[in-house]
Amino acid sequence: MSKHQINKTQIITAAAQVIAEKGLENGTVDDIAKAAGIAKGSVYEYFDSKEMLLLEGAKYLATQRTNALKKLLVKYSSPIKKLQVLLEANNRMSQKQPEILLMNYALLISSHNSIKTKGALEFFKTYFNLVSDVIAEGKADGSFQVADPKSAALMIILTHDIGRVLNYINKDLVDLDKLQKEIYTSVGV
Repeated sequence: MSKHQINKTQIITAAAQVIAEKGLENGTVDDIAKAAGIAKGSVYEYFDSKEMLLLEGAKYLATQRTNALKKLLVKYSSPIKKLQVLLEANNRMSQKQPEILLMNYALLISSHNSIKTKGALEFFKTYFNLVSDVIAEGKADGSFQVADPKSAALMIILTHDIGRVLNYINKDLVDLDKLQKEIYTSVGV
């Protein structure tokens, strides 16, 4: 990995951490630079603005997550197993870096700024397409009893992600194992 890529990745990771800790509007470029261990001017060497950092960061994180998940999925042929692997891997990723999930929900709900919303949608779109494709595959082979794979994928992702956010805030609010079982039940597994 080049020095340029390492620094860009450090900045994106730091931005996710700052947003998780301070919120989207309160996290500043100064905070991000400090968390990344670089000078504020270095942030602007890579990104024109905080908004562009968030947009490019969401795209980068979406690509990283999608590539990792696709590598896992090629090992399995069963749509049921693929869905289990997707949800479990997403849980592990969120537990390892909860700030990424929190950053993307913060971006999504700040719809007053189209760049931020576009970044969050980019992040969710890649995961949504993966889940939707698995459910469509399962519907086609009879593994899943759903009317519309895209609606089922959206329901699964929102239920799962909001459950993870609530679990992050307070572990007693949501039992992720029980939630995952309910998700499987909802698609007829």
